[in-house]
Amino acid sequence: MFKLLALASVAFARVHMENKMGTALVEDWKDNGVSDPNNKIQLSISMKIDPSKRAELEEFFWAVSDPANPMYGQYKTREQIMDWVSSTDAELAVVLDWLTAYGVTDARVGNNKDIIIADVPIAQAEAMLETKFHSFSSKKYKVKAVDRIVTGYTLPDEVAEVAAVVDGIRILPGLRTHVADGEKVSVTANWPNYCPGAAKCLGKITPNITATIYNSAPLAQLPFKVAPGNGMAVAEFQTQFFDQKDLDAFSSACGIPSMTVTDVNGNGQQSIGGVETMLDIEYINGNGLGIPLSDYFYFSYSLLNWITQVNGQGAGAPWVYSVSYGNDETQQTSTDYMYQCNTQFMTAGALGYTIMFASGDQGVWGRSGPTTGQFNPDFPGGSPYVTVVGGTDFTAVPTLTSHEEACSVYGGGGFSNTFARPSYQNTQVTNYIKIAPNLPAQKYWNATGRAYPDISADFGAEVPYCVLANGVWEGVGGTSASCPTVAHGFAILNNIQLAANLPPLGFLNPWIYSIEAAHANAYTDILTGTNNNNIGPGFTAAQGWDPCSGVGTPDFTQMSAYLP
Repeated sequence: MFKLLALASVAFARVHMENKMGTALVEDWKDNGVSDPNNKIQLSISMKIDPSKRAELEEFFWAVSDPANPMYGQYKTREQIMDWVSSTDAELAVVLDWLTAYGVTDARVGNNKDIIIADVPIAQAEAMLETKFHSFSSKKYKVKAVDRIVTGYTLPDEVAEVAAVVDGIRILPGLRTHVADGEKVSVTANWPNYCPGAAKCLGKITPNITATIYNSAPLAQLPFKVAPGNGMAVAEFQTQFFDQKDLDAFSSACGIPSMTVTDVNGNGQQSIGGVETMLDIEYINGNGLGIPLSDYFYFSYSLLNWITQVNGQGAGAPWVYSVSYGNDETQQTSTDYMYQCNTQFMTAGALGYTIMFASGDQGVWGRSGPTTGQFNPDFPGGSPYVTVVGGTDFTAVPTLTSHEEACSVYGGGGFSNTFARPSYQNTQVTNYIKIAPNLPAQKYWNATGRAYPDISADFGAEVPYCVLANGVWEGVGGTSASCPTVAHGFAILNNIQLAANLPPLGFLNPWIYSIEAAHANAYTDILTGTNNNNIGPGFTAAQGWDPCSGVGTPDFTQMSAYLP
């Protein structure tokens, strides 16, 4: 009690945190009023990193990610990167003492000493942060109650000196999935049902279809031998649980060997499979080659918590990660928050991990829509340190040899308003700006920003992906489908690398753009489509890279010939 009173006596010496942006509450969520004070909220306190150490980390990240650099692929271990990212024991003690003063005795310090996580009652959190929580629900995401703050928050000045942001208290997740009515899709494909055990898969996309379209099938001829150490993963949040029975039934219906998914945190598997999770898992698993697959599930939506855990795992962790969550840049809590995420993304690359995010499903306008008066780029889509997967689509009755166009209705793409264009894409993006047809007026977008997506796959708006979730077969579309589909292909390419005792591919973008410039057959160029979501201006596809489809859709067999 003495500590609490002492802290209260200097309560005026506080710092308002993350003031630059809104509260990041997105559509499809209803504010139901004040939270139950007895509910618990998880605070993810991300620690600051010394700017000089961050600069050293970034220099190393670029070196090991560039196939033209002599240091390419010479990744560090978790213990080695701690010299850059870890807080000192004294800095951690400042935060831990503050938590202890409010009666928090079970705070956990992350393995890399860069985050502190604590579960505290709402009433206690409101006092600690000088804020108010409300309860939100979402029919779309089937979430009955999640607590988030509706005002800003403060920290004691001594805590703000060492802590950058408190995550998990403001942002509500925006899933990437557009769920189509499986019985009323606009196009039925002209190909066989490769999931004969599920009649509702007829005319829809299945793993055998994606393997054929993106030419990964020749690399996956059975018997396929998994290289030692290979692995891939998805990240899921809140009610998006995984159900092993759904995967087993899906695999059986499609003639695919099933596998047991590792529930990393031990709380992500239930008897009710979420559509988002099952889509991610069924399509990153692809043709069931046996590459170990992990599911990272969190009851609270915190990208920082997830990526910090990934970076703290050490040896034996998966190499490829597919994530189908995100919001507009303007819906992030602050530039500080995005800065912290980017530091963790660089750390992942320094460890050799491949981090892939879906580009979003609302075209250039994002979730915020045209009322902002400008295009609304995505985050993490606008991060220069991750690989972003966009969406393409079929527009006529497709066959296995049909070409796709840029996803005109839903696929996300554009230019960051926060982060500068990285050098790895400068040639392609500069060329696009020169040749682009019907380039939108400059008032809508930032020509010098990081451009995305980097690569694409079918979105599934016209011909949906066939998914089994909670025992129900559905037609599903979105960059939530594109991202795990592409991630599966890169897990196969990693397998080739690892089997040859070569390093995993790590951060992909320098390699992706370098082979686009030198080997046009590595991708199928997407030449038509405009990502305006049928609202006003947008970017139109063109020869080479464009902000609708990136460098195009992958031909994984051709790409395998140009592995670094």
